[in-house]
Amino acid sequence: MTAERKKELKGRLLSAALYLLLFTVLVYLWRYPAALIPFGRIPAYLLQFPGGCILRQTTGLYCPGCGGTRAVLALISGRPAECLKDNPSVYYFAFLLFAYVFSPVFQRLGRGRLYRIRPRAWHFYLLIAIILVWFVVRDILLLNGIDLLAG
Repeated sequence: MTAERKKELKGRLLSAALYLLLFTVLVYLWRYPAALIPFGRIPAYLLQFPGGCILRQTTGLYCPGCGGTRAVLALISGRPAECLKDNPSVYYFAFLLFAYVFSPVFQRLGRGRLYRIRPRAWHFYLLIAIILVWFVVRDILLLNGIDLLAG
């Protein structure tokens, strides 16, 4: 085995160990989400911005980002249906983040070599489309008396 090959193997093993550590931390936080929150309670200041949403206050409609913080907290706490109801773009963003971070660990089927998922423009465009479609759908429902973010 050449010195270059040994160095490459050592780098891959170190990367795999770091990804395993990150995965372990994420599984722990998924299993015990209260570890993220001091004393097992969500402080009120994490759930509201100072003064609230300007678009919501002026027009009565939700902005594209409304429900994002609640959706992240719901996803971390293991309540996927609530996350989807609050802001579905969080699911897609979490998937992209997971794919980008862990893609070096995944192996392409049948080829045996590492495959890295790289950010593409269409990933971003799809995220923007999800945000905008949900913005319109949620506000149409709100205008018809169905408030999905009512506490």
